Amino acid sequence: EAHRHGLRLSGFILASPIVRVTGKLPFWQEWALCLGSRVAPGFRIRLQSLAPSDQPPPQVVSNTTHEAQLAKTPHAVTRFSLRMLDQIRRLVKENRHLVKKNRRPILVLYAGHDVFTPPEEVEEFFGEIGGIHKERRFYPEAYHLLLHDTGSAIILREIEIWLEGNLNSWQINMTF
Repeated sequence: EAHRHGLRLSGFILASPIVRVTGKLPFWQEWALCLGSRVAPGFRIRLQSLAPSDQPPPQVVSNTTHEAQLAKTPHAVTRFSLRMLDQIRRLVKENRHLVKKNRRPILVLYAGHDVFTPPEEVEEFFGEIGGIHKERRFYPEAYHLLLHDTGSAIILREIEIWLEGNLNSWQINMTF
C-alpha cells in the first residue's frame, strides 16, 4: 500500500502481528462480516461481540482483560466499522503473500500469551518472510499488547537497538 502512495519503506517492525484470520471465527460470522461490510459498511460493533459468550474476557496484558484495558487507554477504539473489520481481514490475508516477496529488514515481536495469535502461528509466518534481514523476538511471559504491559521498557529498548543496527543500511534507501 505504501508503494502506491509513493512512499519507500526501509524496513518493518511487526508487534504482536495477527497473521491468520481464517478459522478464527465460525464460517457464518466471517460470511456475515463480509456481507455486512458491503450492505452497512459504517455499522460499528465491539470486537467482544464476535467472541463466544461462554469464554472469559481475553487477557491482553499481564494484569487485566481486554475490556479493562480499553477503559483505561485513552486512544482505544471500542467499536469497529464492518468495513474496517473486512479490510483488516483482507490485509491479513494479503500480507501472507506479500511477506514472501519481502527484501527489507524486518523485526517481528510476539508474545507467549497472545490471545489472538499463538506463538506457533507467528513462527510459521516468520518462516514465510522473504529476505535475509529478518529477526524475531519472543517474549514468553508477555501478552498481546506488548507495549502496554509490564515489560514495555525492555521491548522498546530492543526496538531501539534494532533500529540503530539497521540505520546505516536504511540511510541509503531513505528518500524524502
